[in-house]
Amino acid sequence: MRTLIFFSNVTLGYGSPKYIYFMEKAESLKIIKAIISYEPYEQQRPFFNLNESFKRSIVGQRLANLTNALGLSKSYRFEKYIKKNIQSFLRSFVIIKSAIVSYVNPLFIVTTYESSLFGLFSKKTTFLQNFSEIWDEIDKKSNNSSRITSFLLNKYYANTNYLVAPQEDRLVLASTRYTNSKGYLIHNVPRLADFKKWAIATDKKRILYQGRVSDDSLGGKILDLVDSLPDEVEFHLAGLVNKNYVKRVAALNESGKLIYHGYLDWQSLDELRKTCNIGLVSWSDNTLNTKFCAPNKLYEYIASGMYVVCFNNYSLIKLNKQFDFGFVCGSPKELAEHINKLSMECLIQKGEKNVQLFLKELNYENQTKQLFSDLVKVS
Repeated sequence: MRTLIFFSNVTLGYGSPKYIYFMEKAESLKIIKAIISYEPYEQQRPFFNLNESFKRSIVGQRLANLTNALGLSKSYRFEKYIKKNIQSFLRSFVIIKSAIVSYVNPLFIVTTYESSLFGLFSKKTTFLQNFSEIWDEIDKKSNNSSRITSFLLNKYYANTNYLVAPQEDRLVLASTRYTNSKGYLIHNVPRLADFKKWAIATDKKRILYQGRVSDDSLGGKILDLVDSLPDEVEFHLAGLVNKNYVKRVAALNESGKLIYHGYLDWQSLDELRKTCNIGLVSWSDNTLNTKFCAPNKLYEYIASGMYVVCFNNYSLIKLNKQFDFGFVCGSPKELAEHINKLSMECLIQKGEKNVQLFLKELNYENQTKQLFSDLVKVS
């Protein structure tokens, strides 16, 4: 049996339940003997309590605590030119340390990002690349990298055994890079155990947008929608707000047009969803990461029995045609008019249909069935 080492690009907690699902499922199947996770420290993200049997290392947390205590975190130059480089070194160090171990003990590496240092691992290492993020700069960096870096990165690509992507175009893109891996399309869905069917506790239209308000998430359109809604429709916002939208969100919140909940952890979002019956998903087509979107929130809304509305997006249009979870359109005014015309009966019917979609197809147990079946065979 191998030790599973999980390298995550985000702190496990808000926005990353699927990574926690994977580790807990792998442990329950007895296909690994120990689990170690390496996560970057992010001050804005709350931590999620992992299984006590997992060994957890949050890379950069001690550094952040020290710099905060010394007052250095207030220095822009220190944060950008010194702290950032130290954090990068620490991240590289834990990969190199694991690579050395791989020549003594066989490892199962699961990673959500790419690094040429993964090319240092022993050939006995089993790799699973979770292609959860698409960085537009990857190919540019590869073209400008040294021969050694390119060699190691290509070695890693060739040695990756399994490839997981949460959206079909991402999987196709990743498959051109990880040419020797077996690919799996696994949507960013929740577990059956974490979403029990309930009657949404509201007798009026309550909309929830969970996520960041930014240019990439069409922040202007989101707030225009809030402005266009009639007073009897509640709009709830939970997530970070980029600086250029802060004043407008504050004004809408003060006027009562919007209820701002701040940055909530996974469990608090779950409680908020139970009070809302319409979920908003909003992504631009400006980057590969947002065009080929596979948002957790979409599947969490579906599992919660909510009617889902979206602004036009390449992937969201395709997904709605496939799963018929709600309504997609281009303009805030058009979306507000659609929401205003929706009857409570229609919201309930679509919500019940979405719950059945979650129970039968869009749940983690169903989506990962083939992957874990294959992992058990080779463990």
